[in-house]
Amino acid sequence: MAGENSPSDNRYYIKGVEALYPRINQPYRFDREKGKKGLTVPCNASDDQAAYEMSVRMSKEKAVPLYKAMKEEYARRGMAGWPAMPKYSEVFEIDSDGMFIAKTKLKAMYDNKAVNPPIQFDSMNVTFPDDFMLTSGSIVTVMVQLVPYSMATSGVSLRLRQVQVNKLEVMKDRSAFDVFEGGYTQSEGFGFASADEEDAGAAPAVAVEFDAPKPQPVPVDDNDIDDALENLDFDD
Repeated sequence: MAGENSPSDNRYYIKGVEALYPRINQPYRFDREKGKKGLTVPCNASDDQAAYEMSVRMSKEKAVPLYKAMKEEYARRGMAGWPAMPKYSEVFEIDSDGMFIAKTKLKAMYDNKAVNPPIQFDSMNVTFPDDFMLTSGSIVTVMVQLVPYSMATSGVSLRLRQVQVNKLEVMKDRSAFDVFEGGYTQSEGFGFASADEEDAGAAPAVAVEFDAPKPQPVPVDDNDIDDALENLDFDD
């Protein structure tokens, strides 16, 4: 049945998770020469390190079966002499809310041939246009291929193949600046008051909604994670 995970198939469906920083409308790569610390920028499929990428944020109830499926695929397809599968704390980033973040990726080229980008569907399985830009914060279901590897590092890559958009987050303009405490805000008005406003003593306030700053990840001790998982077991 479509959308169901099977132990005999290396396809895995992660359902109802939050999309973070999706860059899947075209290939992207990290450019160290852009900005102060480098930036991820659009590129050609033939460029070095070109890929389609997206992180997904999920609860521990969804992270546990995903990790177990990754371990099983690693054991099933791994070669003799490979090191042990990395622990869940190395596979997932755990944010300050206790949510688990996994990275999915698809290289833009294999064997010197451009690959098809991840296909994006709406909730009725209608395909989005090629230039559709998924927004961070949207709720999605993703289909990935579990691909074990062992090179300089070892593990199981989540090769992104398809995305279904369950709920699309509205795209917002995001400021590139830090907050300037004590500075001018739009609630103070725009500097030109009408005669009526002057008589009233002040210009009317203008309500403006800003994006709340995202919580920053904090160091998490493995013992704390084990306690937080309660009856769920990553079977380290």
